[in-house]
Amino acid sequence: MVVKNVVLMALLVFGGTCCSPWQNTGSQNDEPNMFMGQVAENEYEVQIIDHGFKKWFTANARPVNFYTQEYYELINDRYASAWNEKVASKRLGSINSPFQSRIDYDPTIDYGLEIDYILFYYFKYIEHRYGHQYKFPG
Repeated sequence: MVVKNVVLMALLVFGGTCCSPWQNTGSQNDEPNMFMGQVAENEYEVQIIDHGFKKWFTANARPVNFYTQEYYELINDRYASAWNEKVASKRLGSINSPFQSRIDYDPTIDYGLEIDYILFYYFKYIEHRYGHQYKFPG
């Protein structure tokens, strides 16, 4: 069994933009942003930069171990695929859409329970915030 390094998780909620080499999955002008990337070997970070996510997350998220990591990985893979289809279609790529950039989620990578947990609830938050037109399959 391979022992992984400790997973680094950062959940930041603030306005503005960040300079980062990671994938930006939001638009400008206080629209949702998400950055996800590798910070070291076997260590990943996700940053959610959105005025409403922290409050929504606190009110709606279940405990981290409510679902298994395998469940989060399965659902996140589906959500990321659907997200990327929306980005590619350009139908929903308006300035008010959160679907501005692809999410490079690889289901073969072990991001760690905390990263998959936060990402799962970010997708749920987008569904909640933007309503029916942004529902993901599954």
